[in-house]
Amino acid sequence: MFDYGGVICRIPTRSEWDELAAAARLPVDRLLDAYSRSREPYDLGHVRGDAFWQTFGDACGVRYTPAERQRLIAIDLRVWETIDPVVVAMARRLQGAGLVTGILSNMHLDLLDRIRTGPPWLDAFDVRLFSCDLGIVKPDARIYRSLLDALRLEPAQVLFIDDVPANIEAAHAAGLHGIVYESPEQLRVELAGCVELSG
Repeated sequence: MFDYGGVICRIPTRSEWDELAAAARLPVDRLLDAYSRSREPYDLGHVRGDAFWQTFGDACGVRYTPAERQRLIAIDLRVWETIDPVVVAMARRLQGAGLVTGILSNMHLDLLDRIRTGPPWLDAFDVRLFSCDLGIVKPDARIYRSLLDALRLEPAQVLFIDDVPANIEAAHAAGLHGIVYESPEQLRVELAGCVELSG
């Protein structure tokens, strides 16, 4: 099972964060701090982009016009859509080896709407679970139980890959195997051992 942001999709570059910060009329460091602290209602599916950015602006003392909020939504979607083809290719090879692949990700409805239009990489993942559908975000233990229910597998039969150590710690607490993602090269080495162990 793969996380999306930071694993299947690459993390935004500094220039992309700078672009989002400029559109938000904030210093980039302030944007990044507020962005990471404010996304939970968005990822839970409680709000859509317009309401998220309005609340975000209010918390930062900035009032955005409707046009500014639409620009922020557009940039935010774009910077999270660059897929790493190497990771997708690894998922396809795992499928070819007879393993079930999937996505378990914190994701808001606006981005999920784009993904559900059927990008060509999506069929590399057999099972797809997203926080906005479940109403649960990682690292809540309930999201891992939802994953196991969907897979109909025991925890020890599941390997989860995420770039956030806290999410892997929670997966371990739920009995899953886990890999903290660092790079495609590191993942390739670690997956080779896991596939061999799975027989």
